[in-house]
Amino acid sequence: MRNLSLIVGLGALLVSCPEPVPQPVPEGPLEAGVARVRFPAPLGIGTAGFSGLGVPSDKSPYSEIFPSTKYIHGHPDIKAVVLSRGGPHELIFLRIDAVGVFQQMRTAVVNEIAERRGIDIDDRLIMGATHTHSGPGRVIDGGGVFDIIADRFFAEYYERLVNAMADAIELAYDDLAPARIGSAAADAPDAHNDRRCEDDVVEGGYKNNTARYLAIERDGQIDAIVMSYALHGTALGIDDLHLSQDVSGGVESQVADTFDHPVEVVMFNAWAGDVSPANPDVADEEGSLLPDGYTQMEAVGWSVGQAVKTSLPDIAWMDDPSLYAELHRVPINVDAIGYDQIFDYEFDYEYGGVYCTFETEDCDVSTVNTKVEGCVPFNEDYPAPMQTEISAGRIGDLSILTFPGEPTTLLAEAVMDGIRERNGDVGDIWFFGYTQDYLGYSVLEDDFWQGGYEASGALWGPLQGEYLKTRAIDVFGRTFTTGGVDDFTEPQPAPPFVVDGYDPV
Repeated sequence: MRNLSLIVGLGALLVSCPEPVPQPVPEGPLEAGVARVRFPAPLGIGTAGFSGLGVPSDKSPYSEIFPSTKYIHGHPDIKAVVLSRGGPHELIFLRIDAVGVFQQMRTAVVNEIAERRGIDIDDRLIMGATHTHSGPGRVIDGGGVFDIIADRFFAEYYERLVNAMADAIELAYDDLAPARIGSAAADAPDAHNDRRCEDDVVEGGYKNNTARYLAIERDGQIDAIVMSYALHGTALGIDDLHLSQDVSGGVESQVADTFDHPVEVVMFNAWAGDVSPANPDVADEEGSLLPDGYTQMEAVGWSVGQAVKTSLPDIAWMDDPSLYAELHRVPINVDAIGYDQIFDYEFDYEYGGVYCTFETEDCDVSTVNTKVEGCVPFNEDYPAPMQTEISAGRIGDLSILTFPGEPTTLLAEAVMDGIRERNGDVGDIWFFGYTQDYLGYSVLEDDFWQGGYEASGALWGPLQGEYLKTRAIDVFGRTFTTGGVDDFTEPQPAPPFVVDGYDPV
């Protein structure tokens, strides 16, 4: 009996032992990995960005509403860079040659990596688009207005694309090697133009020419550059029938060409909602004539490349940099924005509306209206996105912020100013537009009433930009617990698009 009592006592003791408290994973030495994977897009697929209605083309099994592509110049790619100090101390930069990133697609990539590697990269993943309008479409299972924007959903291609993005991330993990990183900002005024009259506060329009970048050094030399710059990357039109990286690809290749060894350049777009690629005056060498779009891509790229080259001595190399980011999900709809509480406004589009009747710009900044009319409405079956995703983080003393879609320059600057006003010295802010999700154009409220294409592209009307500005500042505050954050409930992740049951082409 004595032995039985001893066994029972030991069993009770074991049962009552508290669970061990998980210990924080210490930061290890810095490593970096780089990878590139080609888009799994068939020639003939439709693109996304421009309206494809009325553009003549040959038929293709890979396009439906949009014209079929016939040519490739600068094949669309997927590029991944992993920065790691072990465990959660990681950042993953994933950029795709596409018009935008959509939260359902991003969730699918996160889920795929969780299945393959057993890790949750949701907070670590900064996923953005170059915004080429010559990138493949057919990746939005939204129907309705989305079919007009990006052609009908192509499940087989979408599934292949998600797998290719996951492949790029895995290859970057497999490429991890000891690294050093540093940041700098180039001044690139000649590569882009202000295209919006409301910004004409200075002669020639208002621009922010900052090309901020992170240099990644391995084996004693710069091995990769991750950069963001405001450049609406569209030299080619839809009637050119191209698959192409377009202007952003020209920037990447020309920046890489300024080095005497291979360097992988990974470009994200920034506050490009109101800028267009310029036509820098570059001395041409003798050779075969190129189509105008090709020439513009190279000239713009050369201009940015020279700006980056000039700034290389200014790189501030980081000793023992921390790596941290958080993703926060934000509701967006008529109620969340507060139209029902602002009685002067009439935005009668319960499920969102786009392409409103602002066909020409009104450059009189005193023009203000309160009623929005003539939009193409989203409906209950195919609503505009009612939530979105924003990330904030840090690399050493460099702050990171993402924005879901195309902010104008003044809006992006207002976001960064708001962060500094609330939080004090946060160091330089690395701003990524067209990242984590896509909500069309976002402009400041007074800018909305100047009309034009950019204003008409806001899915949730005149207060979309102001609302997202507030929420972006809040996300930074939530990430770093700096206080002053508005109370809002974060929705659950948007589920990936369903790809079961299709017949392979």
